[in-house]
Formats: sequence, structure tokens, C-alpha cells
Amino acid sequence: MTIVGPGHPQFWDPEVFLSQLRVRSKSGPNKPFELWDSQRILAAMIRRCYAENKWLVHLKGRKEGSSTFFTGVGYQHAGYREGCHTAILANVKKTAQELTDAAITFWQSTPLEIQPDRTRGLKRSLEFPREYPLIKSHMSLAGVLDDEPLRGDMGVQVLVASEIAFWVEGRAEGAWVAARNAVPDEGGFIIAESTPNFRGDPMDLVCQESRAPYSKWLYVFLPWTITREYSVEPPPGWNPTSVVREYMDRYPQVTEANGFWMETLGLPKCGMSMGKFLAEYPINDVECWAAAGDKTFDIEKLLEARRAIDGGTGLGREGHEYEVYWQPEEGHTYIVVVDPASSWAKRDMWGVVVFDMTDCKIAATFLAHATAWQMKRRVVDWSDAYGRATIYVEANGVGEGLLNLLVSDGLASRLYHRPSTDNGIATIYVPGWYTSGKRKVQAITILQELIADGDLGFLGQLPGTGAVRLIEQLIDYQGQWEGLGARDAKGGHFDLVAALAIAAHAFRQKYRRGAFVTPAQRQEMFTADMAMIFKEVERQEQRFDAIENGMTHRMAATPYGIHR
Repeated sequence: MTIVGPGHPQFWDPEVFLSQLRVRSKSGPNKPFELWDSQRILAAMIRRCYAENKWLVHLKGRKEGSSTFFTGVGYQHAGYREGCHTAILANVKKTAQELTDAAITFWQSTPLEIQPDRTRGLKRSLEFPREYPLIKSHMSLAGVLDDEPLRGDMGVQVLVASEIAFWVEGRAEGAWVAARNAVPDEGGFIIAESTPNFRGDPMDLVCQESRAPYSKWLYVFLPWTITREYSVEPPPGWNPTSVVREYMDRYPQVTEANGFWMETLGLPKCGMSMGKFLAEYPINDVECWAAAGDKTFDIEKLLEARRAIDGGTGLGREGHEYEVYWQPEEGHTYIVVVDPASSWAKRDMWGVVVFDMTDCKIAATFLAHATAWQMKRRVVDWSDAYGRATIYVEANGVGEGLLNLLVSDGLASRLYHRPSTDNGIATIYVPGWYTSGKRKVQAITILQELIADGDLGFLGQLPGTGAVRLIEQLIDYQGQWEGLGARDAKGGHFDLVAALAIAAHAFRQKYRRGAFVTPAQRQEMFTADMAMIFKEVERQEQRFDAIENGMTHRMAATPYGIHR
């Protein structure tokens, strides 16, 4: 085996570095660390974090190997960065000890040519001394219930927060705050990973934080079906139980081999409880949470649309205020729909949907804080870009400000005008979309139908693109358009949902129905999912190729700090 050491362009690629080590197998003895499919995807996300100076949040399934993988990433930083303190903070001491054992195994199996010197005799940490005047590096592991874990620490450059959804209630918030504050914004790296627990737990809050434009977090979720060992070919003539058949009908991407594993091994491990199975082996990052309340829109259709974008992994999550999915197309008619926000209300956001009336699809979205003056210029630019598209502005108190600015600039002809009456006698036309309760119910009802019947297009022009954040708002939405206290994950009032509902109100047509999914089609969907996920991995790798000065290795750049 060719040894890839410090200085090699691919050394900081986790997939390359970890493949040189050994790991404890489930049967007991150590074996070469051959990354699973899920771990290869995590490696791609780590590479992206390095390139974009981001942190990683990973919502995971049961026993997919992510904790061991992230421990290996932390070991690499501690062993090969000067003055680097890697801290792994787990939910309980037992987990911390298991990860300690994994870290020591990694060090012991590191090829001697590149193995860092270690201080002997330490049981719960790895210390890598350096000759004076260089600062030594080390790796420590702790449980949340330890006395003030990480508090008062001089600094943590790499933090792996394991199973944060299950940190002990009453200690979780303080421990998480202390841990995050121990890591510098610049030069620091945080990995937060956990299986789901309940809405509002620390993991859920970080996942929500990752949705904000320009968030420090990159998010990834991997369905349990991607893990090879959760697949067993069924015997000829196998008929799934009614529970498994219902699950497979609900999630067409589940193969026959997945279903047989679920029936014979997965469900028995969960005490035959579907609720526990959904949490331990999530197939999407919505129903794995114990979410309260009834959903307004067809969740399965929305999950199907999101899965078509990035395989349901979260790799396609949007990070810019303005996202374009479809460029203007000749012969198409567009509208620009604006859900206004109070310019002084920093929790409220402007939501804008550029809607293709010809094909009933979403062409672009905008979600951010802004003033009415800023939005005036933006909506006109978007209208110009899409063939002088008609501008729909919700005519609430805040929307009147934007409407007045547009009218005063002589742009009244661009605006949608609603019919009204003058003293109950003459019909007049007033700028803005009227916001009565009845009209909103009508708009939401039409939007429900468009989603349920599969007529609304969420996918983008390029593979792996689409209106992800809008889909996530639709999933979370429970009728809060009128709810003053009910806000979405980013602190707004489901602004994109409101804008899309207005667009749906402007669009009416007949709808189509779905069809039965055969086993062959199910396998095709699974294969397509896998191909899409790994195509996304390849795209992430190509995105960060170093092409200047003849450098073509994908890991020509190294992460934070001074290296050996």
C-alpha cells in the first residue's frame, strides 16, 4: 500500500487518510478501515467544509458508522496540526470510552512512516508532544455529565459533539453553549452528529440553524437504506407483513431487500415498534422526529420532490438569499410574488417566489431581511429578468410601503391590481394582492391540490438543484400564515409558503394522479437515488479541484492551522 503522508495533496482527504488505518469490526477483531457508502458521502462533506470554512451537522440513523468516522477525522487534526486540541464530547461516559478506544486503535494502526509520537500512559486522551518551541497537540474525550466538560478550556480547535439530541436534559443546553464557545469562529471546526430524538432538542435546533442563508453549518442526512448491511435478499416467494408492506408502499425507494431486512432484523431490534424504528432507522429527516400537530400539505409528495433533488441527503441545501432554479425561457409567462416583511422586524423575512405560469413551476426564490427600499429595486430587477413579469405584492400594512414606492417610481403597470369597489357602486382596481382570511384559505387550498396531484414543479434546471428551503417550509407548515406567534425554523412567518400560495391562487388547471409502483420500478428508484447521491459526491469533489498552477488534486488545500 502506498503511504499517503503530510505534504501529499490528498492527505487531508478523509477518505484517503482513514483508508490507511484499521478499525474494530462488529465481530471483534480489527480490520482495515474500508469506508462504507455513507462514510464516503460524509468524507465529501468534510472536504466541502474544509473548502468553505464551514461546520458540519449530520442527522444520522442507527449504527451507520458516523461516530467512528468523525473520531478518525478528529484524530487526524490532533495528530498532524500544531497546537490543535481535538475534543470529543459524548452523551455518556460509555460512548466516550468507545470512541477513545477507536481513537487509540487509529493511532496504533497508523503506518509507522507517518505515525505521530504519542505521550505514553494516557487512558482517555492522546497527546502528541512537539519539540520546543512548538506547541503540543492533544485529543481528549469526555461525557456531558463530567464536571464542566470543556468549560474553562484554553481553546478547542476541533469539536466532535456526539449524540447531542440525547445529552441529559438540564445539562444539554449549558454543555452545548460551553462547547461551542470553546471553539473559535475562524480556524475552528465543529461536527455535530446525532440520531433524532424530539422536536426542539439540541440537534433539531442546530438542523434548523443550518437552514438560514449563509449559515456556518453544512447539513447532511443519509437514509438508512444507503447502508449496505441493512439489505438482505429475500427468499423466493417472500411476502412482507402488512406493516412492512404499508411502509414500502409509503416509501417507494425501499427495495425488497431493505424490506426483508426490516421485517426480519430491523423491527425485532426495535421491539416491533414502528415508532422506534422510524427514529432509529430514519428514511427521511421529517418523520423521524416526534413532531406534534397535523401537517397542511402532502408530506409524501414533498419528500418525493426533495429526494429527487439530492436523494434526501440535505446536500442540496441552499445557502444564498436569492436562488435561481430555472433561467427565463422564451414564450413562458412569469410572475414575481412578494410576501413582505417589516423592515425593522429582524425576525421577519421577505419571501419572494418567481413563478413560471406556463409550466407551473418555481423559477427562483428569495428569503432574507431587507428594507422596502432595497426590495423595490430587487423585485424590479427580477421582473425585468423574467420578461417584465407581473409583480404580486401581498397588500398588508408592510406591503403597502413597497407598493407605494413602486407606484411613485412610475411602475404601477408592472403590479398586479385587485378588483375593488368604490362606495359599493363602481369597480376600481387597486395595486396589491388582497389578504382577507377567505382569500388566504382559497390560496392554501389550491396549493394543497397542486402539491397533492403532482402538478407543482420544485426541481431545478440543473441536476441536484431545486427549491429545498421552500419544500422544508411546506413540510413544517401547520396553518401559521395568520399565526402571529408561530414562526418557521428561521424565525419568519413561513414567508416562502405565503408567496407560493399567492402564486398558486394565480394559477388554475386540471391535475394528474400518481401510479402504482412495481418492485422493478422500486429497484430503479433506489438505484437512481444511489447514482444521484454519488453523482453529488463527485460534483462536490470536482467543485473543489485545484486548477491553478497545474494543481489537479482535489485536496490541494489543507484545513485550518499549521501542519506537520
